[in-house]
Amino acid sequence: MATPPRSAVTERVWSRLPEGCRQVLEDELSPTDLQSLLLSLAQTRAGRIRPAEVLRRWKSDRFVRPATVDPGRLSQVENRLWRRLRDTPFEGLALSPVTSLGTCTSVGAVDQNRIVSTVRSSEVVSDPCNVLALEAALRRRSNNDQVHLASCHRVLRAQQFVESEAFAHFVIFALVSSARDSGSARTEAELLIMHLSFWQQALDELLGPTWGRFAYTLIGDQSKGHPLVDMIQSELPATPLTAYPERTQGIGYYHTAAFQDPGEYRNRRARDRRWWLCWMDCRADSGRKGALSDLLRSSRTPGRFDAGELGRTFPEFWDRLGRLSAVFGP
Repeated sequence: MATPPRSAVTERVWSRLPEGCRQVLEDELSPTDLQSLLLSLAQTRAGRIRPAEVLRRWKSDRFVRPATVDPGRLSQVENRLWRRLRDTPFEGLALSPVTSLGTCTSVGAVDQNRIVSTVRSSEVVSDPCNVLALEAALRRRSNNDQVHLASCHRVLRAQQFVESEAFAHFVIFALVSSARDSGSARTEAELLIMHLSFWQQALDELLGPTWGRFAYTLIGDQSKGHPLVDMIQSELPATPLTAYPERTQGIGYYHTAAFQDPGEYRNRRARDRRWWLCWMDCRADSGRKGALSDLLRSSRTPGRFDAGELGRTFPEFWDRLGRLSAVFGP
């Protein structure tokens, strides 16, 4: 994995430390020793903090301020989605608030600075789809031909949002499916048909039948994307799909195709905050081989495994994975 760019702030901090500290902390300390050191530092710093300082931080820290959304109304939406999911193959999971350090950066092109890292070699969940993908991979190793998982999880992100009403934490309702590749984009189409069908019914129930339509963006090789869209449209004739080629968000993260609700509906939705539905995305993904290979990295053998090693050790990552999530906020 490439070394992330170093900011002027971190360079200034490193310059204040004795020579050699950087190499020891970044490369030489074992994960366990580094964790022990960071925990000791946190304990020392916490012991110096007075209640007045905690109150000041509670008032100003965007990571800890409560969201303004009505939890009762939000719970109503979540319950209706879970009820609709009962008659589907999806299994719901109650995820931990944290996941392994590197869960997002190893699976997708995400800067770790956008994620709240902990001192215990973990990170606060910022995207439940990546966590569900890991669980799906483990279950596929147990000879499960198909795995379909769902989660409704409050995530925390360190990135700065443009919207003035946006909070650092919000709820994502996510679906993830993993299945053995049958070729010719058939598996991706089957998974996306399942996901889009669920969301069409859910949005019809929550927002009414005039909520809008799904927009799709083909990424990379168009010859792979067009058959995928054609197969989906033939199976879901009542779910109109609109081409959205001008999309730029997430192009380096998504592969093959991305589905979402169009921008014109997003603008209308900003005026009607009944359900606090912020955005919805779907990934048709057949190009994750390189990124996912980093999951096999160990502390003794830094770097990536070659393709043959990956195929033998973690074969389920060669298969197709589809995901779709709805985000409720703040």
